[in-house]
Amino acid sequence: MKMLLQQRDGFDLRIYFPQGKLTKYVQGIWVANYDSSNILLRHLKANASNSIVYCLSGSVLLGGEERSAGVYLCPTASQAQKIAFYPNTQVVGICFQPGGMAQLSPLAQPNEITPAQSTESEKHDTWDALLRLSCYSQNPQALLTLLYRKLLPLCELAQGFDPVLIKALSRCKQPLLLQNIVRELPIGQRQLARLFKQSLGITAKQYQRITRVNNTIDYLKKAPKCSLTQLAYDFGYSDQAHMTREFKYFTHHTPSYYCQEMA
Repeated sequence: MKMLLQQRDGFDLRIYFPQGKLTKYVQGIWVANYDSSNILLRHLKANASNSIVYCLSGSVLLGGEERSAGVYLCPTASQAQKIAFYPNTQVVGICFQPGGMAQLSPLAQPNEITPAQSTESEKHDTWDALLRLSCYSQNPQALLTLLYRKLLPLCELAQGFDPVLIKALSRCKQPLLLQNIVRELPIGQRQLARLFKQSLGITAKQYQRITRVNNTIDYLKKAPKCSLTQLAYDFGYSDQAHMTREFKYFTHHTPSYYCQEMA
């Protein structure tokens, strides 16, 4: 299990990247501890994914509202989101792969941040147990261990992604027109729209835009001194201004911000 560690001004963030069976459905599990006396503000970039947030102590700003201790189901991150940590806050989160939460959860895609509730069904007791884990441990690292134990059987029970969706997701990562992608699939554009809405909670076009921005960021991290004008052209934006608008919408930051971050 790989881990990314960030520590600054009383904020301790550890992101764990799963290995094996979990990687198909889960991007990562993060653990945040904040013990400063000030409010810490961050912006999360869109990643076309759902998440579950366990607020163990303190409170966190999600969806424009302060959320106290509890478990929250979050809708697909389709644009930059503001998150704020209040003093003495401990939070654990699961970030699913695009469409991953829909494969594991018996619930419909949430349209807004929703306090987690039991489905009260024996058929879905493994999912319910996942949402109740914070009742058994208020220690972030202990909760992390419990999450892994509950996520593994969920992944083993999952039927798996629709093969059409897998192909569509792969093709949408490339700079192709949507109508050209549909020609390669055994379903029409309306059926594809329903499939994306049910599985990801967003449209195929939104997924394309998010993926393009994130691919551009990955390139910037490798080549922070590149020409932004040429970069916009290479990644299919109409011009640099168009690329900047997309970056601000999906990440809150400009391309130059990522250049400076890697310098």
